[in-house]
Amino acid sequence: MQNRKKVNKEIERKKRNHRRMSNLIVGVVIAIVVLGLSWIGWDVYRRSYVMTLDGQRISTSELHVHAFMNGIHDLSDPETLDFAIEQLVSHRAMMQQAEDAGLSITTEEREQAREIVAANREWWGLPNAAPTNVTAEILAERDFLIDQVFEHFVPPYTPNPGEHEEELEQYIENSRFQYEVNRTEAQFIMNEDRAVLDNIKELMATDSADFEEFIRTYCITYSPEVDIEFMAINDIINSFGLFEHFFTLQELQAGETSDVIESDGVYLLVYMQNRPSVTDAEIEESFFERIADERRRETFTELRQSWTDAASFTLNQRAINAL
Repeated sequence: MQNRKKVNKEIERKKRNHRRMSNLIVGVVIAIVVLGLSWIGWDVYRRSYVMTLDGQRISTSELHVHAFMNGIHDLSDPETLDFAIEQLVSHRAMMQQAEDAGLSITTEEREQAREIVAANREWWGLPNAAPTNVTAEILAERDFLIDQVFEHFVPPYTPNPGEHEEELEQYIENSRFQYEVNRTEAQFIMNEDRAVLDNIKELMATDSADFEEFIRTYCITYSPEVDIEFMAINDIINSFGLFEHFFTLQELQAGETSDVIESDGVYLLVYMQNRPSVTDAEIEESFFERIADERRRETFTELRQSWTDAASFTLNQRAINAL
């Protein structure tokens, strides 16, 4: 009887030891899993921000989105990555200046930005998983707020005519023709049958009637319908790819008609309805507006660079290496 009791006690002792060992193993496994998950979570967290900029953590996703929207889709190249980071720092530094100056976009502009992002996501190459709020914010700040920043920080500039005399003279000489071309008012008629336009060209040579009146009379008399459109001469050239006729069409004078031109299986006849002249004063005004705009943009570029240089940022090398 005593032996049986000893055996039972030994069995109970072994069972207790077995339970303790099992509990210990389970506890160790749970601890390992928890520590592993914690490490993974901590590692993911450490990779979630690409840099600390002036005390604020900038998410890795924002770098990706900003890069995508600026045409950069591969950040594996170190030089490309450095450029993308520099652009993001510059952008953020400018936004901080805007915030400090109390500049902000409207709710309507922010909504417009979201619509633009939605419409252009595929064209920009943005991944579908990219956070929409970040893309919309960046787009809104860039497209809607940057003009406010420019006007707020860059004062108007009035060029000194005495500093640009030779440049102005050369500009007037070189630009007069193009200014006239940009003001031209031309008409063109189009038909798939070249014979129709050849006939119109021949009849016009002996008819002094207004072009539109002539075309109406022609359509009534000869039956075939022709399409008539109005455009500036450069718009006609660009719309139909008439680049081999570029100079010929640009040099048409008021009341002159081109030869019949073929374009993608149709034929065109171009009539220069009006070719307004341009004065030196008009060209001069445009010249100084361009000079003022260039000087202000140079100032803005220098200003943005100074903001970027003053920005304090620390890269998260773990996140950088993961890119």
